[in-house]
Amino acid sequence: MNQRFLDIYFDTEFVCFKSLEPLSIGLVSFSDENLGAYFERTDVDKALTKFSQPDKAFLSGDVVPQLGNMELHKALQSRGVALQAGYLPQISKALHSYLAMLSNNAKSRRKSVRLISDFEGDFLVLDRLVDISAQKELGLCYAWLSDVLAQNRRGFPAYHAHKKALFDHPEKFVSGAQFKRHHAYFDAWVMAQAANAESSES
Repeated sequence: MNQRFLDIYFDTEFVCFKSLEPLSIGLVSFSDENLGAYFERTDVDKALTKFSQPDKAFLSGDVVPQLGNMELHKALQSRGVALQAGYLPQISKALHSYLAMLSNNAKSRRKSVRLISDFEGDFLVLDRLVDISAQKELGLCYAWLSDVLAQNRRGFPAYHAHKKALFDHPEKFVSGAQFKRHHAYFDAWVMAQAANAESSES
């Protein structure tokens, strides 16, 4: 575990690469799941007016059915995950407040928050939700998952094998709720679990 950073793994869902219109974002701390949070738009219909036609099947099949799903919301809350659903300005404000909380938490331990993702689009969507200048004021740091694994001499084959096993068995996340790939919090949780499982296998 890195002693300099409070590592937060995150994933986003968005409309398409052209608009990067945010739909949801999930953030996970492997060391303390009570720090986890999930933010989701309720005005999805408005957001989806900005999709490109090739994205329609993917969004309607894999992403949209998991948005506004009360069963999934209750499952997240049962795990202690902070959840905020609302219009885009509301979740942007809530996300900024959450990141400020994380920053204060990290500073109290003489650390910095490090946001980790495996996909460039996630960082771009984050910038749409929270202004870059505001992120700088919070002292946030950033890292590619590949760099984190390399720094810790963790192999990609074992990481991907563990990740696939978790996606194939979502009941390991929570039983009784039908989480699937492309739910932002579930995807972030899988990434965190798979990345940190490596440390015990190395």
